[in-house]
Amino acid sequence: MTEQGRSTGATGAMAAQQLRSLRSAICDRPQQAELYVQLAQALGQLERWPSAIAALMRAGELAPTAWRLWLAAAQGAEGLGDWVGAIRAYMRLLQANANSANGCFGMARSLRSLQRDADAAACEHWQLSPELVREFARLDRPFDWRSAHELPGVTAHWLPAIAPYPPLNPARMVGPVHPHLHPETAPQLPPLPQPGVVAIDQGRVQISQLGISCTTADHAVVAEVSGGIAALQAATQPPPVHHLSGTAALLSVRFRPNYWHWLVDCLPRLDWLRQAGFDWAAIDWFVVDRLDYPFQRATLEQLGINPGRVVCSDEFPHLQADRLLTLPPVGRCTPVSDNSFTPQTRDFLRREFLPLAEAIDPADCPARLYITRRQNVKHRRLVNEAELWPLLQQRGFQAVDLDGLSLGHQAALFARAEAIVAPHGAGLTNLAYATPGAIVVELLPPRYVANFFWLAANCGGLDYWAVLGRETLPPLPPDDWIAHTQAYRDDLELDRERLRETLDQAGL
Repeated sequence: MTEQGRSTGATGAMAAQQLRSLRSAICDRPQQAELYVQLAQALGQLERWPSAIAALMRAGELAPTAWRLWLAAAQGAEGLGDWVGAIRAYMRLLQANANSANGCFGMARSLRSLQRDADAAACEHWQLSPELVREFARLDRPFDWRSAHELPGVTAHWLPAIAPYPPLNPARMVGPVHPHLHPETAPQLPPLPQPGVVAIDQGRVQISQLGISCTTADHAVVAEVSGGIAALQAATQPPPVHHLSGTAALLSVRFRPNYWHWLVDCLPRLDWLRQAGFDWAAIDWFVVDRLDYPFQRATLEQLGINPGRVVCSDEFPHLQADRLLTLPPVGRCTPVSDNSFTPQTRDFLRREFLPLAEAIDPADCPARLYITRRQNVKHRRLVNEAELWPLLQQRGFQAVDLDGLSLGHQAALFARAEAIVAPHGAGLTNLAYATPGAIVVELLPPRYVANFFWLAANCGGLDYWAVLGRETLPPLPPDDWIAHTQAYRDDLELDRERLRETLDQAGL
């Protein structure tokens, strides 16, 4: 026998002995999840993969919040081509961690392998249908998925439809227009929701980054105001409920409330409350994801809402109120396309916050504005900014870092600028305040061509240009949605001559 053969045989004998020891220990302590994890590892060494995955799933049953066990089990089932087993494990992953995009994207891969393309496409957009949940998930409790008008104790106050986008103009670029920035080839956007307010007596809500599930006291899901993985949340044993006395308005959104999501997804829905006849002063609580940033408090102050009336769903992911005012979810179709900035969004932001610009000295607002991301950023850095800055400076641009500036100052900068050059980032939300006809040049990483601000520019009648950076990173695998969602972190390196030619053609 060769040395390699003797070594392999010894390893197998040790693994077999370990299996016997572990099985004996499991007989003595059958509720100890860690023993099943060790068993899975030992079975893996022997390449007994189906048994190893079964051991991981048993560990997951014993430690249901240990979502990484379900991720390993799901990926193992995928590797064996057990698509149904993988989908079930990914469901359990999401039940253990309702913020894990891996669960949706992994499920989508397995569904495509089963040729269930429609279900897969929904999963890629963070949507699980009630039918899919009933087919593959462990149901901790039954649930109904019902329309608001079918439910007692639920009253809907519907508003006129959201105005459609104006005719969209393609981005202007040196060379071919990127498909994401052309109306004929942009990623498909979901239909805009029917605006309105649905009041639920003794209403409950579960909130995560991937789903918002609004239910009656007896667990009927209100379809019009629930989204994402809501059906799975409704089927899962929830965390302890936090009760709010009085009336609470639900403003939480899926995804973290950075400057864009706060100003575009969250706050404009306050206008729906007002239009539906609900006086903000008569609402006891406003539920948002979190309240971390000075700009959030500043906007609430401007709107006359005391932050002391704000409850954070990150702290209390399961809430019940005597009367819960819920609003249809908006926004986010794919990692690179978001339709939540509408003409009404622009009108709301301008009406509520643009008056703050009047207090800003016009001398502090350059006509040609370059938004720098030099400070306090960990991703999407313009790595050769020092090389490009002399060109911009020669064209009359002044560099401004928006970090730390007041709402009014940011609004004033964009309202008074004739031209704005900026890397892709949430600061471009301020395009809401720009004057129609102003020129916008957005600098984009080539692997993350998001069209949020192209749509915003179209809503405001702006002259939108785009410049893509150099391709310094490998192309993204077309079906790897995790990689696509993480590409927003890509740093940006720009070709100086491409920027110069763009500025020339834009008349700058």
